[in-house]
Amino acid sequence: MDITKIDKNFIKTQVTKESGSIFTLPCKPFGIYGGWFEEGKGFLKMPIQIAEQISPGVAWGSRCTAGVRILFATDAKFIKLNAKLYAKCLMNHMAMVGSASFTLCEDVNGEEIFVGNFIPSLNVNELDVLAQVNLKGDEIRNYILYLPLYSGVESLSLEFNEGAIIGEFNKYIGEKPILYYGSSITQGGCASKPNNCYQAYISEWLKVDHVNLGFSGSAKAEDMMIEYLAGVDCSVFVCDYDHNASSVEHLQNTHEKLFKAFRSNPKHANTPVVLISKPDVYKEFGDVRFEIIKKTYENALNKGDKNVYLIDGREFYPKDIFHHCSVDDCHPTDLGFYFMAKKIYEVLKNLF
Repeated sequence: MDITKIDKNFIKTQVTKESGSIFTLPCKPFGIYGGWFEEGKGFLKMPIQIAEQISPGVAWGSRCTAGVRILFATDAKFIKLNAKLYAKCLMNHMAMVGSASFTLCEDVNGEEIFVGNFIPSLNVNELDVLAQVNLKGDEIRNYILYLPLYSGVESLSLEFNEGAIIGEFNKYIGEKPILYYGSSITQGGCASKPNNCYQAYISEWLKVDHVNLGFSGSAKAEDMMIEYLAGVDCSVFVCDYDHNASSVEHLQNTHEKLFKAFRSNPKHANTPVVLISKPDVYKEFGDVRFEIIKKTYENALNKGDKNVYLIDGREFYPKDIFHHCSVDDCHPTDLGFYFMAKKIYEVLKNLF
């Protein structure tokens, strides 16, 4: 059944034949946040040479573009997006708009208003994305383009109608980015679109940049990853990898080790650290795992650390709608991500 023959709202915006100015990124005036572009590899979140030495999952995840955003201003009437994905990551329990598409928002006085999605073909083997979103085009407006949470982007160009003005836009205050490290939940699985993961909400509300080092199934706090995280320049470190610690023993052996390594770097002697436990607490060992994370927190407090914070994942979701907050009793729905964002924001808002 072709649903577009029944409901026209499901028809993608057709790409017009009208031509205009084409910008192949990276280039000015487009600002890249949450990552960078490397010729021959595409958009990255961490150096791939390091990622490949940690694990295949981290190597793959370093090329997933969760948290990567493009900021710009324009009075254009339309935007055509032409991209080549690194891999089209399709899942049974996550919308392709979230895993493999681009979402455009307009920033209006700090609030991000949804404009449209650039969605790839349903053909599994088709990695090229060619899509168009129409704009109001009546004045210069500020935009944020969110890259896919999972698929990764090897190349990206944007085309605007002839005569459109293109300029810079930076919504983030002069703070260093917030660094997030964690599992598939941190990466944004299973948000319905890229700006519905919890970090996107928080950056919108705080007007602070972020780096999303979420590695689906692969956030295991390996020694080399610990060393890398300790060296990342950031304003706050949010440690959220409970889900990928393969056992209670693994979490016990790595959690405080990661915290101490991060704190031992002189540039992070006073950087706030937020420790988070997983939200699906009713599974086996949920309470035991929280106590391990809490112990890291308490040991830091007992040593006089005044810049460490603890968030109990058991309190993320309201009890009366708990089972509406995940797709599969693990990965959050958009509702779940919203509640996570609200709880984490309550801590972070006092740190800036």
